[in-house]
Amino acid sequence: MFTGCHREQVAEAARPRSFPGVASNDVSFYSSALDRNMTYAVYMPKDSAGGKRFPIVYLLHGCGGSFRDWTSDSDVGAYAVKGLILVTVDGDCSYYMNATLAAKDRYEDYFVHDVLADVESRFPVQSGRENRAVVGVSMGGFTAVKLAFTRPDLFAFAGAISPAIDVPSRHFSWSRWSQSMRFRKIFGPSGSETRTHSDPFILVKTSEQQTHRISTSLQETRNLSRLQFGDSSRY
Repeated sequence: MFTGCHREQVAEAARPRSFPGVASNDVSFYSSALDRNMTYAVYMPKDSAGGKRFPIVYLLHGCGGSFRDWTSDSDVGAYAVKGLILVTVDGDCSYYMNATLAAKDRYEDYFVHDVLADVESRFPVQSGRENRAVVGVSMGGFTAVKLAFTRPDLFAFAGAISPAIDVPSRHFSWSRWSQSMRFRKIFGPSGSETRTHSDPFILVKTSEQQTHRISTSLQETRNLSRLQFGDSSRY
């Protein structure tokens, strides 16, 4: 069962689920965007000798959880045996955004620059957008959808499970004061440009050229899925 955006932080499980023919690793690395060490988990085929390289799927968790949710609470790692590398990316409760009112919280830069560069320098990954997918749940689903609009140069496939895509448009609420202040720090004040530039509902309406490019990308993805990722429903 996946972690959404409304549960309390729980102690992380130390051991990921294991699967036949699949190797798992935890990697700690220095993120220049966040100026601290971060950790991600990797599932990959054990049979990676002989110069084999694989397409990659980045998995983003929900707010209140961690990258361990994918490795401890799901069987997603089993798909690595089919010829995929899967990377679960820690994002705290940042919505993987460069926070508007917290200059040090550069989580989008951390993901799209630091994580991608580190992973693809360490592991036998097929390079290029056409071999890269991003999938997220709740908070992570928001990020996957947003990146489909704002960074189509990076990912050929974006998948979202119960995505929290309305978050940038949520108004301040006294009954959810803590949440509202957190969203303000990340996205900026209600009605601000930083909010609208992160709102998938606005992005899809106002970016006609972008939308056309994404539609074309979706068709490319269908063809790509048959060749490399297989049935896209498995993401």
